[in-house]
Amino acid sequence: MLRTLNLRGVYVKKAIGIIGGDLRQRYLADVLLKPVVFFANESINERETVIKVCNLSDIFLESDIIIAPIPFSRDKKHVYSKYFVEVVSIESFISKITKDNIIIGGPFTDEVLADFKNIGCSVIDITDIETFKLKNAIPTAEGVIAEIIHKLDCTIHGSKGLILGYGYCGKRMAKNLKDLGASVEVYTLNSIEERAVPNNGLNLLCELPPNKKYNYIINTIPKVVLEAERILACTTLFIDITEAYQMDHDCFVKMRGIPGRFSPRTAGTIIGEILNELIKSVTGEND
Repeated sequence: MLRTLNLRGVYVKKAIGIIGGDLRQRYLADVLLKPVVFFANESINERETVIKVCNLSDIFLESDIIIAPIPFSRDKKHVYSKYFVEVVSIESFISKITKDNIIIGGPFTDEVLADFKNIGCSVIDITDIETFKLKNAIPTAEGVIAEIIHKLDCTIHGSKGLILGYGYCGKRMAKNLKDLGASVEVYTLNSIEERAVPNNGLNLLCELPPNKKYNYIINTIPKVVLEAERILACTTLFIDITEAYQMDHDCFVKMRGIPGRFSPRTAGTIIGEILNELIKSVTGEND
């Protein structure tokens, strides 16, 4: 089993390492309570608490706790980053890790988790933490609504929308759209979520495909639940925040990394505050 948060009191090097990511990582570096070593190119400026290194090995020499990007990878081959001088393969990243490292980031594939397990390092998938899911849904929902406003030729008020899925993001989007005066329907595969939809003043769509038109459909379910031809018959704007759909059509908008694109300061602060608590727990500094 991987070691996780049962590491209270473990010795770790003073600096926190940050590898990759986007604008969120720049802002979270300012929130962290420990000095930061950032593996990045010239777009990252050094300051009092942030040191930049250009060699991947250097960050592991300076840091035991490594903050990996969110998402960890977009293509399952390379570590995601807008700040690398050269792309870093997942294989290269993993080759630097030792059993003394604590890797925080996510989501990680089963293959990457298996590599971590073989090394014996500790890993924390921040995207599995309830606080992260709850808070990260806020900039995600606002980013999607910003995209809808940009794409539509009408106001949100009075519009008709369908949301596929009613988890953290789906719930926040539905509430925000309803508050702006939209008529929102929700379809979910989860029986618990089904009961919550009408309790929150929303219309529950009991089965697919729908037999009506929508100004927009938003998918938050990580699998295909509505076929492409049915989507085209129902709407002129389909937004997918997962990796489930691959469509080549003007109506299709794939939105990933929404918080980093629309609200990087807020999203970075959210991550940084959660990381501070995680790091305190891991190092035993609360004792």
